[in-house]
Order: sequence, then C-alpha cells, then structure tokens
Amino acid sequence: MGGRHTLINSVLDSLPTYVMSLFPLPPKVLKKLDKLRRDFLWHGCKEIKGYNLVKWEITLKSKDKGGMGIRDLRKQNNSLLMKWLW
Repeated sequence: MGGRHTLINSVLDSLPTYVMSLFPLPPKVLKKLDKLRRDFLWHGCKEIKGYNLVKWEITLKSKDKGGMGIRDLRKQNNSLLMKWLW
C-alpha cells in the first residue's frame, strides 16, 4: 500500500497541477480524477470490481488527523488559483 500511496502523491497529483494553477477545474473533472486515484489506491492496475476499505474523505485527511495524507485536489486547485490574487 505504501508504494501506491507514494505514486498517488508524486505522480497522479502532480499531473494536473499546471492546469490547476491556471484554471478552475470543473467538478466533473475533479470527480473523474478522484475516481482514478481511488481506484488505483485500492485496486492497482486491475480492472476488477472491489471494495474500498476506507471512505475517500478519510484518506484525504492529513496523517495527523487519522487520514492517509492524500491531497485534496479541490483544495489544491483553490490554493493555486489564490496565488494569482496575491
């Protein structure tokens, strides 16, 4: 599980970062990205139907608060856009 967690935070979160720093992502796109990340976390590369062991909202919490420390793309998108206002 640790390898998948690292891949999610280093690769799957950084791919849309450039676009998120310029444009607000529509909710449908954020939902699709979250589904891809969630499926990769729990099922890997397999295309089988399975069960998620923890709610996605809990995995997005920081490790200090009992989550897995996976970044919330909506919050990251908002913070990158706020950079332009500053």
